[in-house]
Amino acid sequence: MKKKCILILMIIFLFISCISVKATEVDTYKISLDSSNEILKQEETINITLKVSDINIQSGEKGIGAYEGKLVYDDKVFELVKIQGNENWETPIENENNFISVKSDGMCTDEEQDLATIILKVKENAKGGNTTIEVTDFEISNAETNIPTDNTKLTVKIEGNVNTVLIVAIITILIVAVIVGAYLITKKRK
Repeated sequence: MKKKCILILMIIFLFISCISVKATEVDTYKISLDSSNEILKQEETINITLKVSDINIQSGEKGIGAYEGKLVYDDKVFELVKIQGNENWETPIENENNFISVKSDGMCTDEEQDLATIILKVKENAKGGNTTIEVTDFEISNAETNIPTDNTKLTVKIEGNVNTVLIVAIITILIVAVIVGAYLITKKRK
């Protein structure tokens, strides 16, 4: 009798697990980062739009009512100016690059839209080259469930300071001249 009860409980548990997995398979959406300026110079700012698309939320309120995520970037290259809400979203609360926001009217939406604008400033001493800005650990909430999605990233190019390149070239030429001069003086003495 005890074995039958355990077997029945296991079957019920498996059935409930299957239903839960099925519900989360249906709830999907995508996020992306977009900017019209992907080549930057030192001390310039970049406005990056966090967008949500392909929303297919069938559980809970059947849409997005809140979101949270983490902003990841090279802090030797950028400093965070601010994250601001777009359209019908409150200005995100940001703490150590983690951010969270809710819809202004408190209702869930299933429309593709811009969620926020992330404003970063390139530091004065940032090195040139490619660098990435990512949103990770992103989840939306629909008043019933938190639903994660894949990370997204944007690659931008930081142009090196021409003056720095010129100074490095001049210093290199001077070092080579000193080495060649020392070599010639040493060779002449022998």
